[in-house]
Amino acid sequence: MGEDPLLNTPGKKRKSPANHKCEIDDFDKCVIRQTIQDFYIKEKKVPSVRKLLPVLRQKIDFPWQKDSLCKVLRSMNFRWKKCVNKRKILIERPHIVFWRNNYLREMRKLRASGRHIVYIDETWIDSNLTFKKCWQHDTVLGAQINVSSKNRLIVVHAGSSAGFIPGAQLIYKASAQSGDYHGQMNYGNFEKWVLEKLLPNLRPQSVICMDSPYHTKIEDPTPRKYATKQTMVNWLMKKTICCDPKMRKAELFNLIECNRPKNVIYKIDNIINENGHHVVRLPPYHCDLNAIEYVWSSVKRLIRERNVTGDLSLENLKKSTQKALDEVTSQEWQGHCNHVEKLENSYWDKDELLEEIVDELIIQTGSSDSASDSEGTESCDSTNVVSYDTGNVWYRKFKNKDYDIQEAVHTVADDAQLCDLWKKISMQPLESLLGC
Repeated sequence: MGEDPLLNTPGKKRKSPANHKCEIDDFDKCVIRQTIQDFYIKEKKVPSVRKLLPVLRQKIDFPWQKDSLCKVLRSMNFRWKKCVNKRKILIERPHIVFWRNNYLREMRKLRASGRHIVYIDETWIDSNLTFKKCWQHDTVLGAQINVSSKNRLIVVHAGSSAGFIPGAQLIYKASAQSGDYHGQMNYGNFEKWVLEKLLPNLRPQSVICMDSPYHTKIEDPTPRKYATKQTMVNWLMKKTICCDPKMRKAELFNLIECNRPKNVIYKIDNIINENGHHVVRLPPYHCDLNAIEYVWSSVKRLIRERNVTGDLSLENLKKSTQKALDEVTSQEWQGHCNHVEKLENSYWDKDELLEEIVDELIIQTGSSDSASDSEGTESCDSTNVVSYDTGNVWYRKFKNKDYDIQEAVHTVADDAQLCDLWKKISMQPLESLLGC
């Protein structure tokens, strides 16, 4: 007999599915947040991933499963917190709620004083910006999208309820190596745009709403613990804080932490404030409160309508972008600004109602919050959320495969709220009655 043939071991690397990574835009995240709030306020229910998933699929394009939704919720700073009956409720991280509350309070004061509100932002326009589907005859060949487009424009602008700010427009090619504005959008280009195009064209004492990371260069950054020793010493001496250069880095950093400023000062804020204006920063994941985001959506829709083949040259792309910007009227801006103001009032009212609802559920103990916060993934499993409080004990037994139907019925038979449900036990399994 011959030798046994050699078999190759299977490859250890597996290709990930194309839709493995869950990517949703900021507007979809706003829909998720509003849906969670509606569960508490309108439906009077505690949202679970099992309940959220079908509702969200009706509102947004979300083809992924529960695990992906859990990751999205965590990325949006939502966490699970234990309440009195051992259930876990989904709440937003306090620092995001506080940030939103401070923003809304400040905006209400500014609007009441009659200040001129200006929204600023930037967007990208590609030459492959087309509609994915269109109506056409069977004999007509479909238009192919140029996925590897080299033509990309960066558009920066500002606007208010009166329309775009005249003279504030900036359009230039991304990654350009020459010109007044070159490279990608960064703090240098943004500061140059503010000084040259925005500030000279603003009304006196305007209010600037912004949220982009390009706008967040700190004026005097506090050294981190990995900074060099000389950097720490220089910062302390600049703040006239007594220190010995012979001290260890751990001791120097302790001095820095004790004298760290409470409020972070951004460089661009100082520039704008020195010119008599005021900066208000949008809370994270709240692009729905920036009116210019809706304008960008209209501009891109107009470009898609004219870009059939998806292969516009750079010059034609600029012309199409300019034409789309010119077609955005002051009436449209007024409508978007009114919508944002209504959203601000809605967030303000919902946050107040949500505080009362959540306070009734969260454990009121003297221990730290970290003791009752849940970072685990088990709360994302639909079988960990029980619809009826009286079923908690039997839910735990059900989870451990250790329960008896008759004993369960006897235990909850005196509960008037669930009597009707338990009478149907012969027709429904126990897990359905427990809301699992």
